[in-house]
Amino acid sequence: MDLSFEWTVTMKAWLQEHQLWNITTGIECQPSRALIQANPEQACLVVIAKRNWKNKDEQASGSIMLCLELNI
Repeated sequence: MDLSFEWTVTMKAWLQEHQLWNITTGIECQPSRALIQANPEQACLVVIAKRNWKNKDEQASGSIMLCLELNI
């Protein structure tokens, strides 16, 4: 079996298990400032959602980088 294919399948499974796959594929997009303008009374919730998204994005990209070989 091709090692790059095996790595890809394993990494996708890991990201899915940790609920990060939608971040890496772009399905789960970062909340926008437009949400705050549309719902000023819920601005705090939008700020929290943006922070949570950013944390998940950093976790996903960091995990991928840690699983790459040093020469890549």
